[in-house]
Amino acid sequence: MNHGLEKAAKKKVAEKADSDDWDEPYQPDHRTGVISGIWTRPCVFSQQSKEVPEMYQDLVKLLAESRIPTVIMRGGEQTDVAEKLAEALFPFNPDPPSVIENFNKDDLEHHPRYALGLKDDENDVHIYAGHAYYSLPMGRSATDKTWHGALYVKALVSDKGSEQYGNMMEEFRFMEDIEPPTASTWLVTFQIAWKAIRVAWDGYKELKNILEKKKEPSYKVHYNFLDAQLQTIKIVVPAGYSPSDANFFLREAVAQAMKNLSNNKKPDFSDASEALTQYQTPTIILTDSTLIAGEVTTETMVVVPHH
Repeated sequence: MNHGLEKAAKKKVAEKADSDDWDEPYQPDHRTGVISGIWTRPCVFSQQSKEVPEMYQDLVKLLAESRIPTVIMRGGEQTDVAEKLAEALFPFNPDPPSVIENFNKDDLEHHPRYALGLKDDENDVHIYAGHAYYSLPMGRSATDKTWHGALYVKALVSDKGSEQYGNMMEEFRFMEDIEPPTASTWLVTFQIAWKAIRVAWDGYKELKNILEKKKEPSYKVHYNFLDAQLQTIKIVVPAGYSPSDANFFLREAVAQAMKNLSNNKKPDFSDASEALTQYQTPTIILTDSTLIAGEVTTETMVVVPHH
């Protein structure tokens, strides 16, 4: 935690909200969230390189945990909030303080701070985000750096905005109770980072259908949520199978989903290169595994994190 960076990010959001001077949504609920720490693989977010896996995932997680919509309607289209925020918040790769002569934390070239405000078409959702950060060298090469940063998000959401978002995302929310197993088994958690929000929505639906049909062996989906381009899925592995087996099972299902999408879907991408990029196989990460003993409560589960 870095209170100085968090304070700077929060101040930047306040300044942005004052300068935008939008009319508030009707009787809004105020929601905020903050994270700070190290990004080990940072990169600027641009049209040429629109993948910021580590930072994008943290943004989506922060929005979701803060109950802030990850998708809003802008210009009549669904807008990926985290993607738009990333474009504004991660535009510049600064030099580390150790190589800057007369480093000054208040100089925006030395210690950048950015903010962005977004609102939906109906003025039911206002979202602001700020980022304050600086670069740290890792000591291996001039380009091998990390960022130490803080993200602060703030949203004003009307009851109507909350209801509309809930309705929009209802089909991307699935959770089923786990029946006590008769033998020890694994609950394995994955994150799938799709390449674009339109592909994420189609991919979620296609993958859900495939997983429901794949009955041999009997893997069971316990949890399946989609927030913007980031899908979190938890799978109960059959007795006698391992997290590695679940990893292979899911990757095979995702590959089939992508094949089906490529053959059957024709989204209106702006150019051919964009279409090729979006239909690349998404990034799949096994994030943790929980060993569930037969006929025991959750208090006796053993969690094995994966990094």
